[in-house]
Amino acid sequence: MPVSRAHISPYASTDTNEFQAFTDLANFMDALEKAIGARVGGTSASTPAPAAVAWTITAAEGHYLIQIADPSGAGVQPPIQHQIASSTAADFGAAAAVNTYTLGVGETTRDIVDPGVVKYWRLQSRYPGSAWNGWRLYATAAGVVALAPGALKTS
Repeated sequence: MPVSRAHISPYASTDTNEFQAFTDLANFMDALEKAIGARVGGTSASTPAPAAVAWTITAAEGHYLIQIADPSGAGVQPPIQHQIASSTAADFGAAAAVNTYTLGVGETTRDIVDPGVVKYWRLQSRYPGSAWNGWRLYATAAGVVALAPGALKTS
């Protein structure tokens, strides 16, 4: 989405140096947005948030292994960034111990070592330049569940 030049026009007749500087900045922003495929200026995201993705958590031997499905199936751009949060309470409230993990863009696996702590999990995702989609609680066929990784295996 090109940067609006409406705010630059008044400078065209009053100060040609300022007009040129603002025009150069707008052109640079347009080129940057095109190169990265995301909006870098303005107050609203230009890309809608991604649809919910499938994810699994395996809790064993003191580890939580989180695996998030790549919805494109073939790594088609744009890549997605995910945030995972864990909590000792299902409501993720202020009284709970909540940890949030922000994965790198395109990262779909995270191994979290936290032996002996029973936790609830949630996930949200976004494209570069979009807002986060809503948090989704981790659930199995039995519904929202707390997972226990057991003790850390040392050998």
